[in-house]
Amino acid sequence: MKKYLLFIKWFIKNPIRNASVIPSSKHLISNMTEWLDFDKINVVVELWPWIWSFTEEVIKKSRENTLVILIELNADYCKY
Repeated sequence: MKKYLLFIKWFIKNPIRNASVIPSSKHLISNMTEWLDFDKINVVVELWPWIWSFTEEVIKKSRENTLVILIELNADYCKY
C-alpha cells in the first residue's frame, strides 16, 4: 500500500511525468504485451518501471536469456 501512496504523491507533484493517478492494470498490461513475440525479443528496455506491472509481465513472458534493462530516474521509486 505504501508504494501506491508514493505513486499518488508523485502524480500530484509531477502529473506530466507520472501521467496517471493509478498504475496500469494487469489486464491492460496483458493486452499491451499479447502481440509481442517474446521468442524473438532479445532485449527489453523499460523507462520508468516503477510499479512493475509492465515489468512483471515482460519478465514472465520473456525467455530466460532475454536482457531486461530498467531505467528509473526517481530515487524514491528505486527503493522498491
